[in-house]
Amino acid sequence: MKDKAPVIVCLLLITLLSTPVTASIPSLLESLGLVPVEDSGEEAQLEIASIPAMEELPGIRFSALVIDLQTGNPVARSGAGEFSLNIPEIFILASSINVMPEDSLVPVIPAESESVPSCTAADVAIALQVIHSGMETPEVIELLEKPDMGDGQASSIAEGWDLYGWVDSGVDHKTFILIAISPEGRELGFILLSDDLCCEEKGDLAMMLLWQAASQL
Repeated sequence: MKDKAPVIVCLLLITLLSTPVTASIPSLLESLGLVPVEDSGEEAQLEIASIPAMEELPGIRFSALVIDLQTGNPVARSGAGEFSLNIPEIFILASSINVMPEDSLVPVIPAESESVPSCTAADVAIALQVIHSGMETPEVIELLEKPDMGDGQASSIAEGWDLYGWVDSGVDHKTFILIAISPEGRELGFILLSDDLCCEEKGDLAMMLLWQAASQL
């Protein structure tokens, strides 16, 4: 039997490129079966580190979250709020993994592009954990590229780690959604949503501070 992986990957790539994301991230999550469970209060019992160095940053509005992908628990957070997200691939891929039969990675996704800020770091964390759970599948690994960290301060992070994920930047925003795996096998998810930047470099600085804080935990 011929290997079906290339065909499956091509079909998913076509879907990723041709399908815009829904207008509301929460409604998209609900439609894809990725709705978070109701808060049981357990998170309040976890030790979640704050990041004072980030909280003091001027010239940026942001929400940052680091999660332990092996347990699903958040380990550090800073900032808050809802943001526009120009990376629909993360939700489309998570949906594919969440509902796919064992031999298929072809999702069915609702349409209409996002027009208002409606995405939180917690929303992205849901999708990122699903994607991480699918990384044992060769087809998923083929779709996860090494992110372009640019030439700024963020390019200096994760030396010696394997990085997968997405980076998006614009005139006044910068987004990092990363899966980082250490040589020792530690697996972390990094989410930084930001806008109202005074300059693009401020987004890189925030990502560097987020990495430094998480690496010390």
